[in-house]
Amino acid sequence: MEHTYVAGHEVESIVNFCKEGDFDLLIIGFMGHSRIFERVWGSISQTLTRLAPCSVLVVK
Repeated sequence: MEHTYVAGHEVESIVNFCKEGDFDLLIIGFMGHSRIFERVWGSISQTLTRLAPCSVLVVK
């Protein structure tokens, strides 16, 4: 298994990495820290689902 570490802003780095790698699927975790997390997504996971150049699977 290969690991890659990329420095920078989370969303921008992940989106650019996906574009450069020509990926088909991005899998990200979703973790809510409030009582209303069922209704409110985290800002990073929500932004990635909008900006990613491939399909996104959000795992709760």
